Amino acid sequence: MSEFYITIMYLSGYSILIPIVAGIKKFKTFSLGQKVLFYYLIIAAFTEIASLILRTNSERILHVIQNAFTLLECWFVFLLFYIEIKVRIVRIFILFAVFLCLLTFIASFYSLNSLFFRNDLTTSIESIFIVILCIIFFFNKIMSDLKTPSLSEYPFFWIACGLSIYFATALVIFVKNSYLVEHEEEFRFYHTVQRIINLLSNICFTMALWHKKQA
Repeated sequence: MSEFYITIMYLSGYSILIPIVAGIKKFKTFSLGQKVLFYYLIIAAFTEIASLILRTNSERILHVIQNAFTLLECWFVFLLFYIEIKVRIVRIFILFAVFLCLLTFIASFYSLNSLFFRNDLTTSIESIFIVILCIIFFFNKIMSDLKTPSLSEYPFFWIACGLSIYFATALVIFVKNSYLVEHEEEFRFYHTVQRIINLLSNICFTMALWHKKQA
């Protein structure tokens, strides 16, 4: 692998520590949603660091960790939207998304041995639901209900930005993964883009944690 790809991979992976450091400083002022994001980022940080350490010699263990993280990620991210969006029909949609992701997760691991392999089906479905919820948020809050004088001061705006760009990009990789693993150059290109997007997402999450909660 090229030095550029390796550099981006490590820089992106450890960039998740940026919002965590910012969050430690501001934790006492957090809203419930910001606290949920902070706890999610801590779990994501352990997964990112494990990925960097185990990626070359313990791939099976890494897949177990990543699969467990996918389940926790569904819970935390959907909880973020459930807290933020108080429209009844959207909340029902969120509960449906949680149920479907959980059902898919269980169905994907019909045996203990399957835990040692990637679960692109659950992550793909999760990504689709999260992108849809981000779009719903943008239309619902930005176009009609948002009362803040400056959009950039609204914490959940940054959360939605970070989630939307990350999961929209990740969805492409999840769907095309079986193809990409057979084509090294394309694999490296898509994953380099995804790592850069991951870094940008962590910057968005930093902004979300840095701003004061809305009254």
